[in-house]
Amino acid sequence: MRFPNMRKLIGGFSAVLLGVAIASTAQQGAASQTGSGQKPSDTGTGQRGRRDPFEALIRKSGPGDGPAKVCPAGIAGVEVASMLVDGVVSAASGMIAVVSTPQKRVYFVREGDRLCDGSVERITMDGVVVRERGQDAFGKPVDRLVTKRLYPSAGEGR
Repeated sequence: MRFPNMRKLIGGFSAVLLGVAIASTAQQGAASQTGSGQKPSDTGTGQRGRRDPFEALIRKSGPGDGPAKVCPAGIAGVEVASMLVDGVVSAASGMIAVVSTPQKRVYFVREGDRLCDGSVERITMDGVVVRERGQDAFGKPVDRLVTKRLYPSAGEGR
């Protein structure tokens, strides 16, 4: 019995085996160059010390980069970005603002009260000015004044 395509079949099979052998040899060589079995992309640089062009230049902090920010209960646990101003009251002791959170918790704040990521600077009849503490993309501390309005205009959000 004769198989007319047997030579092509054997030739193709040997080419696949040769390709697998070359690929495994290349992987072993790359692992020995980086030491301790790491891949070149694990070190942040590719072959020949080049940076990976698809990796971000500015690294965002992730779950393993440091301790998670834990805010206490009460008004000290309210974040500036999620705070909504529901009302402002003028009292004999000063201005008092009524603020709420997305979890439907309501708090009364006065000037100088500490928040999770800021402090109340000023309370006016049309809103609350808060000094928010944060970090820029490089990790440098940044303070900015945020005005939370009682009646926000279009584009400010609520």
